[in-house]
Amino acid sequence: MAASQTAGVYASRRAPFFIVGSDRSGTTLLRLYLAANSRLAVPSESWFLIELFAAFPPGSVLDAAAIDRATEIVTTHSRYSDGWRVDPVTLRHQFDGVSGVTLAEFIDTLFRLETGVPEDGRWGDKTPEYAMHIDELATVFPGAQFLHIVRDGRDVYLSLAEKRWRHRGSTPYELGRYWSRTVSVAHAAGERLGDQRYLLVKYEDLVLHTRTTLERVTAFLGAAFEESMLDAHGEAGDIITGKERSAGVHDKLFRPPRRADVARWRGHSRDFGVILASGMMAEQLEAFRYPDPPTAPVALLTRNLAAYHHLWLRYGVARLKRWRSRLRPERQSR
Repeated sequence: MAASQTAGVYASRRAPFFIVGSDRSGTTLLRLYLAANSRLAVPSESWFLIELFAAFPPGSVLDAAAIDRATEIVTTHSRYSDGWRVDPVTLRHQFDGVSGVTLAEFIDTLFRLETGVPEDGRWGDKTPEYAMHIDELATVFPGAQFLHIVRDGRDVYLSLAEKRWRHRGSTPYELGRYWSRTVSVAHAAGERLGDQRYLLVKYEDLVLHTRTTLERVTAFLGAAFEESMLDAHGEAGDIITGKERSAGVHDKLFRPPRRADVARWRGHSRDFGVILASGMMAEQLEAFRYPDPPTAPVALLTRNLAAYHHLWLRYGVARLKRWRSRLRPERQSR
C-alpha cells in the first residue's frame, strides 16, 4: 500500500479516545463499560506511548529503521507482555513496502490489530498516567477525545494506601500531592482542548447514576448507548490481565457498583492519614466540588503537618533505625 493510500485510510478512520485520571479513580470501571460497546474497543494499559513520544516527536514520519525502533520500543515494554497479543513480526509486516508512515498511523495500526475494532469503530486507551501527557496525545491525534474520570481524592488516598504502590508514594503527603497534581494537570489540559474534545466524568456519577453517565459519555464519543453495556461485569475477566488478577486490584469489577463504593473516607474521617492527605488536596477538592473539604486554615495546618510527617517517615525513622543498630553491639558487648 502506498504511503498516500495509507494516509488516506487513516484519515478516514474515527480518531481514538483516551481514558485518563489518577490511579484508583475508576478508569478501569469506565473502560469495562465502554469496551462492552460494539463500536468501541479499549485494550490493556499501554504505557509505552510515553517512550514512543520520547523517541519520536509528534509529527515524526517513520522510515523502515524508525519503524523497527518503534516496534522494539512497544513490544519490549514490560506492559506489552502483560495483556497485549499482537506478535511483533505481525506488527512490523503491516508496513512492508510502505514509506512515510506517521507516528499516528503506526499507533493506530497497532491498536486496531490488538482490538480488532471495526473499520468504522473507535479504539481507546486506558492508561491513567496519560493524564500527564494529554497535550502530546492531542498533538499526535488532532481529533482525539479525552475522558477524564475524577474520584474524591480522599477515597483515592484510602485505596492507594491499601495497595501500597511505591511508585505513587506511600505517605499522605505523597499520595495527596499525587492526586492533586494529576487532576489539576489533566483538567488544565482539558480546558485548553475545549468541551468537544474533553469530558470530565465523576466516579461518583458513574457509580450512582450509571446509565445516565454512560449515555452522556457515549454521546460525547459519537456512539450509541447499548443496553448490554450495563451487563459488562459478567465479562470483567476478559479485560483483566494475569498480573492484575493475581494482585486482586480489580475485584470490584465483577459486580455492579454499590453506593458504599462512594465516600468511603467518611468512615475514616478521624484517621490521621486521611486528615493529612485531605489537607494536601483541599484546593482541588473544592475546585471539583467535593463535599466538606478542609477550610483554608485547617488545610494550611495539615499541609505543614503532612510535610513534617513525610520527612519523619522518610528520613527520621531511617536515622533512628541506624542509631539503634549502632547501639545494639555496644549493649551486647557489656
